[in-house]
Amino acid sequence: MQPSIQQHVYRALTVAVLVSGGLAPASAQDGIPVTLGADLDYRTRYLFAGVPFSTGGVMQGQIDLGYGSWTFHAFTNYDFDTEEINEGDVWGDYYYQFHDKLGGFVGGAVYNFKFASGWDMTPEIYAGLVLYVTGTPTLYYARDFDLTTGDHTVLTLTHGIPAGTNVTVQATGRIEYNNGYYRDGSSFSYADLNVSVPIVVGKITITPMVILVGALADDFEDRVIGGVKAHFTIQ
Repeated sequence: MQPSIQQHVYRALTVAVLVSGGLAPASAQDGIPVTLGADLDYRTRYLFAGVPFSTGGVMQGQIDLGYGSWTFHAFTNYDFDTEEINEGDVWGDYYYQFHDKLGGFVGGAVYNFKFASGWDMTPEIYAGLVLYVTGTPTLYYARDFDLTTGDHTVLTLTHGIPAGTNVTVQATGRIEYNNGYYRDGSSFSYADLNVSVPIVVGKITITPMVILVGALADDFEDRVIGGVKAHFTIQ
């Protein structure tokens, strides 16, 4: 019997944890930094590149493993309405610091989505630039090669606003240009603003958030999404 996509996702998450344990001693000896973190995230709705992928609340889990300039990720999405996992992804990227104010990254991903007809797997490549000035402008480009054969470009700006002792309100804004990426047509598609307040408790960071989504095209919708994320620094 072939393993289900859920089993593949769980195996990917398990491998990430096991590999990190094996890399830790080597990193201490070779001077290569190893990081391991995990996120557990609740959202009232789930949008993938601005496209609705749920009718209600979801729970998302993610593991991030860093080894030097490489980072590897595994992600899964659980839909409360359908009571099933409907997405499981793995991806990895390499980061390079060009200058003290300019960095860049390139990577590849395999996304797995569950539709009414069953599971579909699709590969994607992506790249981006990060400018280390006020707002930390980040330009991200990705192209899919199977489900859509489209691409999209996202500009992100982030700013922290002090709001008291050890409290910072984080504001992150994005705008997307979508060229046939899980949709027909090409245009600016949506802009959103994520307002969050990270609360650090030991090695756990709890972050409540509100996301305001504004449609820039007729096939997108204005939305208000709430959520809370728990980030665990494992290593």
